[in-house]
Amino acid sequence: VADAREGSANLNAPDDLAIAQGKLAQAKEAFSRQNYEEAARLADQASVDADYARAQATTQKNRKTAEDMKRNIGTLRQEIERMTK
Repeated sequence: VADAREGSANLNAPDDLAIAQGKLAQAKEAFSRQNYEEAARLADQASVDADYARAQATTQKNRKTAEDMKRNIGTLRQEIERMTK
């Protein structure tokens, strides 16, 4: 969860990161109640959710980069058309 938080998940996938953080908090609470089986299950779920948040963040970041590139290409095409006329 900390890796996802330190990456771009807090900016690009905040809802998914919040789910992972919530499950981690639940795991810590279960651990404090000495319910180790539930704590382990919740910690595993938090880890999977954090991986998903990190993947979603990367996807969003790449999507934004692709959109920026498309805009730049469009602008470049317009400039080329103006220069060739």
